[in-house]
Amino acid sequence: MKRFRVLKMSPMNNVEGLSVKIDKTAEISLSWLFFVFLKIGAVSFGGHMALIVIVQKHLVDEKKVLSNEDVMSTVAIASLLPGPLAVNVVSYLGYLLKGWIGAIVSLIAIILPATVLMFLFATLYFKFPDVANFSNSSRFLIIAIACIIFSTGFTLYGKQINKDVPGFVLCLIAILCTLFVRNVFVNFILIGIAGTYGYLISRRSTEQGIRSAEKMVVLKKSTWVILGILLLLEVCFLLGLYVYTSSLYLQIFSVFSGMSLSLFGGGFVIIPYMQGLLVDTLHWINTREFIDAIALGQVTPGPILVSCTFIGYKMGGLFGGILATVAIFFPSALLVVCLARTIRHNNSYLKGALKGIQPVVIGMIIASGIQLLETIKDYSIYTVLFGIVAFCLLYFYKISPLYIIPISIFISVVSYLM
Repeated sequence: MKRFRVLKMSPMNNVEGLSVKIDKTAEISLSWLFFVFLKIGAVSFGGHMALIVIVQKHLVDEKKVLSNEDVMSTVAIASLLPGPLAVNVVSYLGYLLKGWIGAIVSLIAIILPATVLMFLFATLYFKFPDVANFSNSSRFLIIAIACIIFSTGFTLYGKQINKDVPGFVLCLIAILCTLFVRNVFVNFILIGIAGTYGYLISRRSTEQGIRSAEKMVVLKKSTWVILGILLLLEVCFLLGLYVYTSSLYLQIFSVFSGMSLSLFGGGFVIIPYMQGLLVDTLHWINTREFIDAIALGQVTPGPILVSCTFIGYKMGGLFGGILATVAIFFPSALLVVCLARTIRHNNSYLKGALKGIQPVVIGMIIASGIQLLETIKDYSIYTVLFGIVAFCLLYFYKISPLYIIPISIFISVVSYLM
């Protein structure tokens, strides 16, 4: 592994977008980037916010190759664009660290563990359908993930909000909306209000009569080509042109790439739509298989949309599963990188808007931990004690989640076998 060094007081270095506090002489190899995200992807159970939290703890708190501002701003931007949030965030952070190659390497690494596991589960599923029942005995794993989310959410709250009353109000509203409203459009509205508030505050603090000279980065021809291809894929999907081809693989790619570019608000939001299209309209799988695919997606680490790997495998075998995986993750990640890289982070107004959105993101993180705890049907003294110990180790002693999660998995497996 190559060594790299970080300058604590070094100026920001831009990579056609958000800035990373890394010295120009720092060396981050692609192999290092791959294995870091591979390791994170192998233990990122619990949905997109859990994955983002582990990325933040590992790359910001431990490795210090990114700042909290880099991660939070990327989350804010990716939240407004389609696709699986965590995968898109990781793709752009990889772009910040190592350009386009870094984005692709990071994307492959973060979804690889879940994809491999899903192929294994899919192979076993059609021989032993009860393989999905492990999800019913994963209480300790769920509690560990919730503790990781809470410890990070509270830490970010102390650093980014602290005694800021408007920030506290925005954070609280975000928690309540996430828990009780459960509507992605409400989240969009809240993010818009918070961004507007941050923009107005930054504008007020800027000297009168002085306008920012910053301009949006001009898109390159290659970027326009990528955006044009993505637009074509989405138009074909919306028009239902995939029904006019006899090629199963072309249908798989068209349907899942269209979903990738149509998904707003995370994997759980699109599940009813997926069921309507894949089960009721296309009849690719039945209701039982769809429910089990979603359950297996929750058991595996990483994004729940790895369930599409299961469906692609059922339809077209190994190649069908690979094609479905590429189609559901890559198009939206390309879109996020193409659009986010045009933003100049040193624009004071934009920086203010993103800072205003940060309390909302923190609130969504904390609320996702509460939602995870709600999925546990019954608690025991052992699960409660485990949660208290895990939270204290994470929050007060800064123990890495990469140690807590394997322990929780081991306890969950033992609980399942007993």
